[in-house]
Amino acid sequence: MTPPPRPAGKTARAARTAAAPPGVRAVAPARPVERWAALDVGSDTVHLLVAEVTHEPFGRLAVRQLAHRSVLLELGREVATRGRFGREALRALEGSVRDFVRVARQYEARLIVAATEATREASNGPAVMTRLEQLAGTPPRILSGVREAQLGFVATRAALPPSGLHLLVDSGGASTELSLVAGHRLRVSASLPVGAALLAASI
Repeated sequence: MTPPPRPAGKTARAARTAAAPPGVRAVAPARPVERWAALDVGSDTVHLLVAEVTHEPFGRLAVRQLAHRSVLLELGREVATRGRFGREALRALEGSVRDFVRVARQYEARLIVAATEATREASNGPAVMTRLEQLAGTPPRILSGVREAQLGFVATRAALPPSGLHLLVDSGGASTELSLVAGHRLRVSASLPVGAALLAASI
């Protein structure tokens, strides 16, 4: 007896779906979903962003923001004038980090902590990183200026035109990051030790 032909197209997809009880519509398998929280100890502002990331077909990611918090601490100005984080600045930073970690845990999100120019340049930066790890429960990362610029490109790539040369400029509290982009491809990145907090401190 000749076996029936293999179903094709939509019929094939339906055949591969597990049979559902009468009156119940078959549901496609759930796509993997992750929750991430990014805590950014910037030179001007400390930010927390909590997002839900869904893995879509063809390697695409769908990102949905769940929460955003920020507080202005002007750490870059502190480091520019004193060369280190003072006691009051550290107290304010610790309080903000505690609050933000609490929010991330409320959303059951995996936490990433990163610091930038002010922490790179502060004489007590290593001690601050140790304290951040104690508060967050995860090792923080100090991003280099070039890495900051590269991540800025990654964050804006989808909004760029697919062709032509573009210069991305990200001016922060204590540094300015530059990226030269051709279409959706990064050519070169650089970081300059010039930012709003440093300029304000010099006036």
